[in-house]
Amino acid sequence: MQAELMAETDCVVGEGPIWHPQEHVLYFTDIPHGRLYRYDPADQSCRCVLEGRPIAAITIQVDGSLLLFRDRGRVDVYEDGRVTRTLIKEIARERDTRFNDVVADPAGRVFAGTMPTADRPGSLYRFDPDGSQHLLLDSVHQPNGMAFSEDMRLLYQVETGTGTVWQHNYNERTGTLHGQMELIEIAAPARPDGLIVDAEDHLWVGIWGGGCVERYDPAGNLVDRINVEVPNVTSMAFGGPDLTQLFITTALGEGEERTDVPHAGDLFGASPHNAVGRLEFPSRLGLG
Repeated sequence: MQAELMAETDCVVGEGPIWHPQEHVLYFTDIPHGRLYRYDPADQSCRCVLEGRPIAAITIQVDGSLLLFRDRGRVDVYEDGRVTRTLIKEIARERDTRFNDVVADPAGRVFAGTMPTADRPGSLYRFDPDGSQHLLLDSVHQPNGMAFSEDMRLLYQVETGTGTVWQHNYNERTGTLHGQMELIEIAAPARPDGLIVDAEDHLWVGIWGGGCVERYDPAGNLVDRINVEVPNVTSMAFGGPDLTQLFITTALGEGEERTDVPHAGDLFGASPHNAVGRLEFPSRLGLG
């Protein structure tokens, strides 16, 4: 299957797509420009609704507002067309980097990775609704996409730097992880990036440098592929009224010009046969 162009956005690094079930739209970001985009499938409109400091990832709060995960460990609340407050001003050890991918769990906690720096690997945090912060892993070679298995016993986590999709045993009651095991390995020079899990408990992985999205069964076997006309696929999200539309974000590569890869950074889409998505869990940070 070949993905189709949905919207020309000129993103440098399009990322963090997430379907908003109340608004029936897709939100995604352009990380370095700090742009938040809103795509409405009803009229195929796509517009930038916020621009500022980098935005790497998004969760949707249980009240419908958005959490924006930014640079220096900053987390802002976006609602009513603007940033209304800041939940986390910064994290001292992340002052020289930014967040990357995030995911919320059923309790409204948020698992969030941070990018590596010249001095150290990336980290994985858990932020709880009571305001507490927990450093779970501090030696991840570029943490990326995350998603939970259908039975909530596993957290899948991409480590882009090693080309690996890991599975961690996950305790839903406590939010703790243990027993990391390799599930999928992507051969270089391609690398795994974004990750989601569909209603059949299959994993969808965006392949940076591979020009595709790959679908794997829970045992880690490749079962399907969607080709994208640009090489750097970053992430995906299912959306639409029945969650059968797959939205795909892309990026320019280092040193690439848009004249060389005309649609790099644009939004793509596909309707995979017999595939249905799952809504992301809402976050509950700062809501008591």
